[in-house]
Amino acid sequence: MNLAAPVELGNPAQKASRVFNNTVSFARAEKASLAVSASAEEKQSRRSALALIATTVAVSLSGNAQAITGVKIEGPPPLAGGLPGTENSDQARDFEAPLNERFFIQIKTPDEALARAKEVVGVFPEVEGYISKKAWPYVRNELRSELGYLRYDLATVIASKAKAEKKALNAELKSVVETLESLDYAARVKDQEAAKKFFAETKSKVSALLAKL
Repeated sequence: MNLAAPVELGNPAQKASRVFNNTVSFARAEKASLAVSASAEEKQSRRSALALIATTVAVSLSGNAQAITGVKIEGPPPLAGGLPGTENSDQARDFEAPLNERFFIQIKTPDEALARAKEVVGVFPEVEGYISKKAWPYVRNELRSELGYLRYDLATVIASKAKAEKKALNAELKSVVETLESLDYAARVKDQEAAKKFFAETKSKVSALLAKL
């Protein structure tokens, strides 16, 4: 009696196709199971996040309600009395002072702008000294503070001039601004030779323009 296992006959391609189909079906089922599991985890995480947000909001509202009931409204704090660095703060809170004195950023009149532009000439020796010492942070600070208003003050003064004068003066102002920007870049890249060159040009051009104003 022959007990050998029956041998499956048929086309080998059909056998391979059945094996492939079974594998694909298993993979799809496994993928679907993972997708369902991931979806469930995502929903659970979303519920947890919403619950946490709701709890936080409730606690916050409760704390705010307690804080509001406990606030005692009093008068404004006293002025600092001219301490260093407090002048702008004091002026802003001095309601009896004129509005144009309460805030330090104000539009200058042509005469005021010209006076401030001329004051910049006094800063040139300091800037030149910083360049010689390669003290680049100080050079940049001067360019952004004292010299930072120069272009705007010169533009204010030029705007008050007659139309026939404006074209030539604006051309000189443009040249001054370009030289200032070149000086600023030289300070940022710490190029001492370029900084000396553009500083000398800036000083010369500013002095020449101020002489015409």
